[in-house]
Amino acid sequence: MPTLTGGYNLAVEVIASRLGLVHVLDTVVGDDLLRGVSGGQRRRVTLGEMLMGHPRVIVGDELSTGLDASTTHSIVQQLASWSVTASATTIISLLQPAPEVCALFDDVMLQARGEIYYYGPSSRVFQHFTALQYARPVYKDPADFLLDLSSRNGQKYLADSATCQHKSLAELVTAYRDSEIYKHQLRDLNKPCQGSGGNLLLQSPPYALAWGQAFQAALKREVLLTKLAPANYFSRFIECLMTGLTMGTVFFQLSSNDTSTQGSRLGCFMFATISCGTGQMSNIVAIVSKKQVFFKQRNAGFMPPSAFCLVQTVMQLPISFVAEAGILWAEVYFLTGCAVSSHGLHFCVAWALLGLFSLAFSEVVRAFSYLAPKAPVASLMGGIFILCNMVTSGFMITADKIPPFWIWLYWGLPSAWTMRALAINEYSATIYDEMVTIDGSGATQRQGDYFLEMYQFRTEEYWIWATFAVLLAWLCAALGVSRWALTVCEAVESFASSGNEDEAPLTKAEEVMVELPAESSQGASSPLDIPPVTISFLEIDYFVTIGKKANNQEMQLLSKVSGFFCPGTMTALMGSSGAGKTTLMDVLASRKTGGRIEGIMKINGFHKDEATFPRMIGYVEQTSIHNGRSTLHEALMFSAQLRTDPGIPDKAKAQRVRVILEMLEMTSLADAVVATMSAEQLKRLTMGVELAADPSVLFLDEPTSGLDSRAANVCTSVMTRIARSGRTIVCTIHQPSSEIFFHFDSLLLLRKGGETVFFGKLGAECSALTQYLRNLPGGVDHLSEGMNPAVWMLDVISTYHARDIAVEYTSSELCAENLASAVKHMDTKLIEMDFASPFATSLSHQMYHMIVRAMVDYWRSPDYNLTRLVFCLGSGLAFGSLWKGAGENCETVSDVLTAMGGLFMSIFFPGIVFLVLVVPVFVHDRAVFYREKASHTYIPYAFSMSMFVAELPYILLSDAFFSLAFYPLFAGSSLTLQKFLSFYLMWGLFILTIVIYGQTVAVFKPTAQVASKSGMFAFIMWGLFGGFFHPGPELLDVFLIFHYVNPTRWTLNGLVSMHFASSGDRITDPANPYGAETSADSYIDERYGFNYESFWPGVYVMLCLLLSFLVASAFGLTRVNHLSR
Repeated sequence: MPTLTGGYNLAVEVIASRLGLVHVLDTVVGDDLLRGVSGGQRRRVTLGEMLMGHPRVIVGDELSTGLDASTTHSIVQQLASWSVTASATTIISLLQPAPEVCALFDDVMLQARGEIYYYGPSSRVFQHFTALQYARPVYKDPADFLLDLSSRNGQKYLADSATCQHKSLAELVTAYRDSEIYKHQLRDLNKPCQGSGGNLLLQSPPYALAWGQAFQAALKREVLLTKLAPANYFSRFIECLMTGLTMGTVFFQLSSNDTSTQGSRLGCFMFATISCGTGQMSNIVAIVSKKQVFFKQRNAGFMPPSAFCLVQTVMQLPISFVAEAGILWAEVYFLTGCAVSSHGLHFCVAWALLGLFSLAFSEVVRAFSYLAPKAPVASLMGGIFILCNMVTSGFMITADKIPPFWIWLYWGLPSAWTMRALAINEYSATIYDEMVTIDGSGATQRQGDYFLEMYQFRTEEYWIWATFAVLLAWLCAALGVSRWALTVCEAVESFASSGNEDEAPLTKAEEVMVELPAESSQGASSPLDIPPVTISFLEIDYFVTIGKKANNQEMQLLSKVSGFFCPGTMTALMGSSGAGKTTLMDVLASRKTGGRIEGIMKINGFHKDEATFPRMIGYVEQTSIHNGRSTLHEALMFSAQLRTDPGIPDKAKAQRVRVILEMLEMTSLADAVVATMSAEQLKRLTMGVELAADPSVLFLDEPTSGLDSRAANVCTSVMTRIARSGRTIVCTIHQPSSEIFFHFDSLLLLRKGGETVFFGKLGAECSALTQYLRNLPGGVDHLSEGMNPAVWMLDVISTYHARDIAVEYTSSELCAENLASAVKHMDTKLIEMDFASPFATSLSHQMYHMIVRAMVDYWRSPDYNLTRLVFCLGSGLAFGSLWKGAGENCETVSDVLTAMGGLFMSIFFPGIVFLVLVVPVFVHDRAVFYREKASHTYIPYAFSMSMFVAELPYILLSDAFFSLAFYPLFAGSSLTLQKFLSFYLMWGLFILTIVIYGQTVAVFKPTAQVASKSGMFAFIMWGLFGGFFHPGPELLDVFLIFHYVNPTRWTLNGLVSMHFASSGDRITDPANPYGAETSADSYIDERYGFNYESFWPGVYVMLCLLLSFLVASAFGLTRVNHLSR
């Protein structure tokens, strides 16, 4: 975020101040992997973003999630004030609202299972239900009471259970519709609008700003985002610099008179256009992600789609015209010895051509990204487009050899026009004016025209200007499609509910009487006996580095925090937003990946062993990160299988999982796929995954955030029963209701700055806490009857100014007692939690269950695997029809080059598509891996090997699809079983190597976008040094290592040498520099260095490369962690 000073108007200052965001205006928002503002602050950022438009209607969905009660009250109070001053209508859905928050609303609507059982003034809601013979207990929060009435829990609120009967939901709905409140609402709804305000919304423009202003604002934001995250933007500049330098030195100073070098020159042109096209593919993941943000802003009237599209195009201009057409092309143009006119006209024309081609191509890729629902589909669409452009550009296969039913691609796609224009621009220079003899008759022709006609290019210069028109047409068409897609398409939900979980009556939390495994009579050696654990810590400090590391500036987030957590108890970590609750939990649970920690922490009186400590704990994260393709039962069984003693029978583990499902009231969802679950269901799943590991200590980070009051009560009741089984429960929690708060035994209360305000037992109905706060010098506000103590205490610590409340605690007798108890726990040696290994199971056990899960995941990923299979079949048939019969009867150099072009494209382009597809899939699974790695679920090597094994069957199937579709058509009458099997072997081995390489790159790079860019750069370099665009024997010695340590080179060697080894084709071509009549295999060996003797050594090299990528991936998963905590 930018700073507050400068060009910000008063509205921004006021809203940021009201939402409590002024102190984080310089902090990035962040995401699941990047540390940024807290969850509560992110919620307020979203609210502030919407309020900036001065809306007349405000709809807030669960605004209180992740916020403490005091902050929620402040925000709702501000919205109430906004509604009055701006004459706005505010509709808010809330989960577990405090009584003070409920009192701010004018009307309340109660819903259950799609039915409204009350909608009317909040002042009359209790009167309505009192008439139905219900009475609210004093301790019960109003919202919890009203919601419980629609469930079985409502029976306990009957005024007289002996004479009254609890009403079902249908009866509550009927009673409401028979009430005077409902009839009054109907009269108001049917009343016509009065005054001019009735048509205000209809008369308002769809966007607050005019088109020009919206464009200017969007452009400023994009420039700002680029400044804040320049790595993604300028990495393309560096990539173009390296690519251009490499290409320029590989094709250094090609002769302008030698006929044999003109193929290399055109290959250089072709490679330059490929680099521009494939460079856009790596942006697809980022474009799709940005599209989801735009949909939210479009629906809120931020900007029209046309302004957004044009801004993205403008931001692409430096990439296209400076990086790609400027840096890359300038290096290629001058280093390779292209024509240099006195006024630089030829270079300027080529620069403009390549820049416009890059801009048009990038817009086409964006259009595909906007049209496609997900990144893999967009990658497939973009891949097919690049494929068609490459194969019909006029270089891989000349225009006269393109089948008639494909020739329309040659005349319609931008790459063929660009290649033709670049060739005409080069060969129309004066250095190619020399007349040459073209045949034995003595006829002569201009040398430049002769070179153009060799590749079936036109010679007239007006084709250059026609190319500019075609490229502009493609750019405008792509912009139009992008605008249309962003106008009519909608955002793709990250998950959808598997159905209304309230459709059937659910058992209430108090009635779920599930017995936990009893203590075994066999003692501590029993696999189901959970040893008790006491955690004690003394003067914990935590510091993080801010700004540039060179400045060595640190911010202290925790200050001298001391305490202890005992078995059989539940301790709440509470405080206002940003007080350091989650930070303290992460420090105690050894989940921090950065920062500096000071202090002492012991487990049962012994120093904490960081290597084995995760085995005894469970950590329920605030963000639910799971394998979305597993079912609920599979997720729990996976945790039980890998995180509990392997000596426990599988039947016992399965029984344990059933117990957990019943405890969480999720038995009916056991077979539901995780990706289809609602946020509330995912919360309970996260808890269940940790419970399946039978931990001695359970850390929970805001387990009730995002849940309604009933679901929160279920989770709290589950935690209570877990604690009563002898486990230690530590939980951060926001705005708990009185009923939930009374479940906790102890409280550690923090204020901003990470300082302790209170630590100790709560007492019956929080009597110890209230007594301590009431005794503070200067006095505090009285806790009124029925008021939630959790809300009251937060109000006290935020409004108490008589003295420093943290100093009051450190100087109190309570603090002295707590320190003495903490030291006593540290000095008391109990059961030593000694584990022989950081992992509960052996590597073989881990490998088995990891592979089974990975195989099931891949089977349930049709958008990934089915996409690849369809692509292989489709591209194989397309290539086969383009190069039909190209592998038979090769009698000229041109025939051989065409056949080699077909074999090269058969591996190069599928490799690009497989690389682009695998990176985002692996990065998604990597997030799950980080959670499981932190829990010591398995060795990182098991994860990398399971991904490898899961890929194998689909690679083999893709190999079969492509080989059967392409090679018989390509080989024609020269097809033999040996040739086909050799093609199948080399193609499959190449694709498998590329896929594992893509996974390896994804391990070391922080995001899918950066990984795609890095992986694509190396892959393009492999294509450059593979021996097709420039023969290996003609490479400089410095580049030979890139030629020989290159999967493209060895795969192409195997494919080409095997195909021509026994073909018997002989070249009878005067242009053959190795003799008028030479066998095709000899020509390929002499010219390109490809020979059949290197076939099996090439296979061994490919296997070595594959193994090296696997080892690098496993090493990276062990050492590299992009999760910032």
